Amino acid sequence: MTLLYAATFTKALDRLTAAEQKQVKITAFDLAQDESANGMQLH
Repeated sequence: MTLLYAATFTKALDRLTAAEQKQVKITAFDLAQDESANGMQLH
């Protein structure tokens, strides 16, 4: 699966603390890896 992040997502990460950035990245990765999760149902 190809995963693309919007420039606005990356820009928003820059405004977070290092700890917040880490948590967001972990969460985004977890959502992307588990295709059966509700987070990947875009319809």
